[in-house]
Amino acid sequence: MFFTAPPVMASEITVGSITKDGAIASWSQVTPTANYLKYEIGITPTGATISPTEILSSEASPKLTLSGLSPGTEYTINVNTIDSNGAKGAVKSTKFTTLTGK
Repeated sequence: MFFTAPPVMASEITVGSITKDGAIASWSQVTPTANYLKYEIGITPTGATISPTEILSSEASPKLTLSGLSPGTEYTINVNTIDSNGAKGAVKSTKFTTLTGK
């Protein structure tokens, strides 16, 4: 049998341009092999009872603008790589807190 290794995330996630209701998450572009590569992105309030694997977006871009977040809330964002065979790499996660205020 022939097995291929799942895709690998190139770097940790960074979150910047944080406001009371949004932020921009980014990571290094993973160079696709012969298989198409996309990212599966999920975000949840830290400690929430909803599924942390809920997909916010599946796309090929290593950057995502987050909006509609709640002020003063800590969020966990998870990013996973997926190849054309459905193989998933290791999930990278980070936490950030939106600003408070009106």
